[in-house]
Amino acid sequence: MLKSMLNRLTDSHLNTHYWKDGDLNLSKQHIMAWVNSNMYEIFGYKVSSIFCGDFNCSPKGGAYELITKKHLRPDNNPDFTLEGASFSHELDLKNSCGIVEYTNYAGNFHEQLDYIFIDSTMDMICVIPMPEHSEVEQHIPLPNVVFPSDHLAQICDLKWKSLYE
Repeated sequence: MLKSMLNRLTDSHLNTHYWKDGDLNLSKQHIMAWVNSNMYEIFGYKVSSIFCGDFNCSPKGGAYELITKKHLRPDNNPDFTLEGASFSHELDLKNSCGIVEYTNYAGNFHEQLDYIFIDSTMDMICVIPMPEHSEVEQHIPLPNVVFPSDHLAQICDLKWKSLYE
């Protein structure tokens, strides 16, 4: 709370839905990262970043690479088809819950699509474990009577780092 007040928390947030289309998904995620990385210039102070939700991208895809590696190498990425385009940002983001087997399970398709990305101003304290695979398999596909969403939630506790770390 103290750090929030010291950073003059603005109650600003951005909400969007990422379609799974390769270039469109990459473009939206690039815009999101660019806007956030320029918040210092806009507001005049450091803004903490948490990006979470359904990103419609696997950990092996271009959008995930863009978010976690700060850039996308078009030469070896099938998600990247825009000639002459370059995607990069300055945010130092990490996947706070790590890579899991899946967050979406629809029979033949099961993949991790959901993430909680945090910047270097935050620490992850703990992660709530995903349900056992045997529990998920009892009632596929998602959603169902046990899991009311078509995605399994990524849940973790986060804290702001000390101002003096």
